[in-house]
Order: sequence, then structure tokens, then C-alpha cells
Amino acid sequence: MSDTAPITPEQAALEVEQHVIGYLLHDVDAARQIVATVDASDFAESLHREAFTIIKEGFKRGRENPGRELIVAALGNLQVADDLKLREYLIRATNAVIIDQFGKWRDTVEEFREMSARRKLANLGRALTTYGDVSAMLDQARAEIDDLTNRRRRGKAASYSAHEAAQIAIAAIGEPDTAITTGYSDLDTVLGGWPRGELSVVAARPGMGKSAFATGAAMRAAKVGSPVLFFSLEMHGKQLGSRLIADLAYTANDPIHYEAIIKGRVDERQRRRIDEAAAHLKGLPMRIEEQRGLTIAEIQARTRKAVSASERNGNRLGMVIVDHMGLVRPSDRYEGNRTREVAEISDGLATLAKDLDIAVVALSQLNRGVEGRDNKRPSLSDLRDSGAIEEDASNVLFLYRPAYYLEKRSDDSDMDLTRAQQLEAMKHSLEIVVAKNRNGRIGSVDLYIDVAANALRNMSVYR
Repeated sequence: MSDTAPITPEQAALEVEQHVIGYLLHDVDAARQIVATVDASDFAESLHREAFTIIKEGFKRGRENPGRELIVAALGNLQVADDLKLREYLIRATNAVIIDQFGKWRDTVEEFREMSARRKLANLGRALTTYGDVSAMLDQARAEIDDLTNRRRRGKAASYSAHEAAQIAIAAIGEPDTAITTGYSDLDTVLGGWPRGELSVVAARPGMGKSAFATGAAMRAAKVGSPVLFFSLEMHGKQLGSRLIADLAYTANDPIHYEAIIKGRVDERQRRRIDEAAAHLKGLPMRIEEQRGLTIAEIQARTRKAVSASERNGNRLGMVIVDHMGLVRPSDRYEGNRTREVAEISDGLATLAKDLDIAVVALSQLNRGVEGRDNKRPSLSDLRDSGAIEEDASNVLFLYRPAYYLEKRSDDSDMDLTRAQQLEAMKHSLEIVVAKNRNGRIGSVDLYIDVAANALRNMSVYR
């Protein structure tokens, strides 16, 4: 029987930290990638934190290989342990990854990140057991979890050769298409549906019909068997329910406006139609999460819960809709820097789509610059606050309703005959501009819309 004492978790964590430091000193290419995916706060040992910070700052200042001597120069050749000074300690850390071959550096860093996350969660749990203001403690806990979630997303990447990438593509040939229908065949023809594993952004100015488009797309995907999770950060249940009912009960010659449903201004015949429409929603695999100010971390947590619930029911979550991105509450990490906050949100949604292999569709407001132009048809440069939305999204769609601007130009008494004719011709037209499509072609599609009744249809039905 061995007299060697078993290694403790603390010793195991220290050894992993030492190996990370060893890779930072041994492989400059690995070091550049490690400093991009790891924070100094991930290290439990203060010496390791200082060494990591010195290497990271060295890269920032243009050093090609900020290694051992830079650390010793900054900290001095201090005594690390009995008969062991800093320079020798760093040499041993480097030799350990060369001689022991402690896995590949990526595996080591991933193990290190896991250990760091567990330590921080344990510290957070202990902090929550102390006495204090519960609201303040929850806010602090939420902020720390958001920060931990955001930092853990960095650095997770698959690695494969060009030939392996080709084999992945070939293997997928003949597999059934997993894209989620938009609910409108005319749009599916151009877009190909909402792709699983990717973020799609639907952007427009107010009044263009974003909510009608989103609720209609969600309901139609659910009707063909794709479970949908709808995050409503703006509308409450009464508004959403009225829109869904108005859409289902729609007829062009006798529409029921969702405002009339909200205010209870319906007659007996309309009430029967409303009840029939509501009955069609029973059992529909569409779940609504209504709450303002959700963070990305909270959206991710609730989505994971919905994925598990769908799997227990023998199904698979198809799509998440977020209405809308501007109302997602950012973490405190980039407080005051709206561009970075928006980038954090769009990256979080894109990562959610990829990690869970679901289609994520996020609504977004366009900036006011559209209103100041003669040509009000939006373009990618009109995306609000950050170019990161365009970068993170696989698809970017713009909604443009010409009748909205024709109505705003003048009241009816001043409207000339030409404009009146234009308005009559365009009043039910919604142009969907597919400005970015990573998996196919771009173009535009005309849909029929009745804004007041929250109804969208393929234009071919009403031509």
C-alpha cells in the first residue's frame, strides 16, 4: 500500500494553473490565444495572476514573445518557496509541459476554465449565505453570473482541417433540411427558412409590422410541429393573445382588429370567431416568456430549460424569438459603452443558437437615420448601435412598408390624387428585404399585411 497522500482538489487546481503558465511561456502562438480567452481573475494563485497580467500587457505593448525574463524583470527574482526562486519556478513550469506532455494546451486551458468557473460559483454560493439586503445580493449575483457566462463563451471553437471540413459538408448531403419555416412560403423560397444553429435578425423602424411578423412566424412554425419559445420583453399577455387571435380569425373582407379585442369592442358574431381562433391555439407548442429586462444569461438559462422540457416530451425545440434586442439588459461588463453592450447581446444570441442547435430570431430597431432620407428603404448601415449585429447574424432581414410613409406625408384633405392612388395600391404591401443570407441568396419578397389585424399572408393569395 502506498504511503503517498492523495492529491487534494486545491493541489490539482494549482497544478493545472502551473501548466497554463508553462504553455504561456513555452508556445508564443498558444500564449496569444490563451490571453484572448482567459482573464487574470481565473487564477486562484496571486503569483500566476501577476505573471499572466505581465504577459498579456507585453502583447498589448507589441512584445513578440513576452516570456520568463519579462516576468522576472517586473517582479524581481523573488523567493517563491524554500530554495526556489521565481526564475527557477517559471523554468520548471515550462519544462513540465514539455516533458510531461500534460495534454494539448487547448485541453489544459479548457480544464483550467472549468475549475475557475466552479471556484467562482462556490464563492458566490458562500456569499449568498451571508446576511444582507436580498435585492442587492441578487443583483450582485446576477451581475457576476452574467460576467462568468460571457467570459466562458470566449475561446470555445472546433478545430479541423480543410479536408475534414469538406467531409462534414459531404456527409450532410441528402440529409433532411432542418431549417424552421418562416411561415410564409414566398419568403422561404428566398431565405430557405430560419437555419438551426444560427442567429437571424429582423430589423425595422417602428410601425413597419415587426410584431405582426414575429408572432405570425412563431405561430406558423409551431403549427407545423416546431416548438417555439417566444421572449416578449415589451408586450404583455393580453396584447400578444389579441394579436394571435386577430391573425387566426382574419378574413380580408371582415378583419377583426387586435385593438378591438384588447378593448373588448366586439359583437357577438366576432366573439364566436374569436373563440374558434383561440381553440386552434390549444396544444400549440409555443411557449411565451414575458418579462422586461431579461439578461442574456437569463434568456440562455430559460432556453436550456425549454430544450430539456421539449426533449422530455419527445420533441426538439425549433426556434427562439426575442422581441426585441434593444430591451435585453446587458451585463455590467461594458456599462456605459452601448456599442460593446449590443455586441455582447448579439454574440450571446448567436452563441445560444450554435450551442443548442436552434434557430434564434431577434427583432431589432433601426436607427433614426432612415427617417431623414428620401429613400426610406433600410440598409445594413441602419442597424442600431453596433456593427456587431451584422457580423454575428447569419441572416439580416429588413421590413419596409411604403404605405406608412405615404400616410405620414399628408392628411387626407391635402393628399393629391397620385399619392392617394399610390397609397391605395400599397396599403397592404410589406417588403421584406433579405440584406444578408450566409447560406443563400439575397433579395426581396412582398407579403400582404393588414397591420391593424396583425395579419401577414403570402402576397400571391391576395393578388
